[in-house]
Amino acid sequence: MMSVRRAASHFLTTAIFATALTMAGPVHAAGKSGEAFVVLKYISSVLRNGSPDPSMEHRAFCAKKLSEPATHYHDMKVATKYDVVGDEQSAKSNFPSPVSTQPLELTVDLHPLGIEGKYAFGAFRPSPVPDDYVLFSMSLEFKDPTSTFLIINENKPFNCVISSASDPFTRIESGKFAVDSK
Repeated sequence: MMSVRRAASHFLTTAIFATALTMAGPVHAAGKSGEAFVVLKYISSVLRNGSPDPSMEHRAFCAKKLSEPATHYHDMKVATKYDVVGDEQSAKSNFPSPVSTQPLELTVDLHPLGIEGKYAFGAFRPSPVPDDYVLFSMSLEFKDPTSTFLIINENKPFNCVISSASDPFTRIESGKFAVDSK
């Protein structure tokens, strides 16, 4: 008699617990897949450690470098496809080759960066653009898409940044701009 009550109690407890979990819904948001289109317009420079560079001379160097026909980033259109489902996140950015002698479309696979409060992805020195960091972020509401490229200047104390946002340092943590050695 006691074991029947114990079994019934165990069954009832399990059923109530399972029902409560089902009613609570999934632990993660349903997620979303989509595509964001932006244009790279805003040029700045950063020091090698990723902090903002106050030098107007460096910024002028970057503006000239990123607008030259041989390495044309200014006004470049970037399309990023993203897929965010729970903890599974991925993104790919597509853009024309910034090198005018290579008129082709490039694709860079981006990896989640784990930055709190936003969806952020990056690729560091990807093979299609080995002297670049390619970053993409958007809000948790899938708004305010931002693409940012960091172009590494090997023999300079600073690197060039071009972004679709005028304030890339508030959208993606500046620590992600720190450049490692090859």
